[in-house]
Amino acid sequence: ECECVRANINVIGSLYSHHVWLCVVVVVTVTCIAWAPSSVGLVLACGMSSGHIVLLKKHTGDNEWDIETIDESAHDGGVLGISWAPLSLLDNGDDRILRIVSCGCEKVAKIHTQADPDSEWEHSPLPEVHTDWARDVAWAPQIGLEKDMIASCGQDKKVVVYTREENNWSVQEVLSGEDVTVWRVAWSISGHVLAVSCSDNTVLIFKQMLDGSWQCVEQLRNKQ
Repeated sequence: ECECVRANINVIGSLYSHHVWLCVVVVVTVTCIAWAPSSVGLVLACGMSSGHIVLLKKHTGDNEWDIETIDESAHDGGVLGISWAPLSLLDNGDDRILRIVSCGCEKVAKIHTQADPDSEWEHSPLPEVHTDWARDVAWAPQIGLEKDMIASCGQDKKVVVYTREENNWSVQEVLSGEDVTVWRVAWSISGHVLAVSCSDNTVLIFKQMLDGSWQCVEQLRNKQ
């Protein structure tokens, strides 16, 4: 069981023009973290090796933090990647709707949704594509995008792009590049360029073409 406790040790960084002091001791490994969009407040999502997903929420006006477990069994074997959805006009500007996407050792990416602050979190899997550990996941920014888009990558050498139309998620494309394990994915601010880091010391840059397809346009390699 995951048990979180506060400790009297400082300090992590500077954020929102003031210093944030936070240390949380857990009895399992914290495998991934992601800050919520700024309009949500100071909220940190943490994925655990136990499969839990935990939110750390700072009180307004003091240095106290609340700890909320939103899923006690998100991913069997552990959570490996986590990312917040941008607050978007796709939800009619309703900033009460919070979404987190996560992935893990049981090969699946899942979306966790809270419709408003008083409701329970709901959990739904994305289409199953990966055949080995899903190592990372990233929700695309929505500057210039007309629909939600998520990328995941995995031990199975796949990079998967998912899109949402209305409330239905589908696989837009499975990208191919190096025949190696894929470790991390990261979107450009426009959401039309995707960087992928691989286990052979390369970074692949994929770009979405005018017809909606994706192509690898750059392959960056460590020459040392």
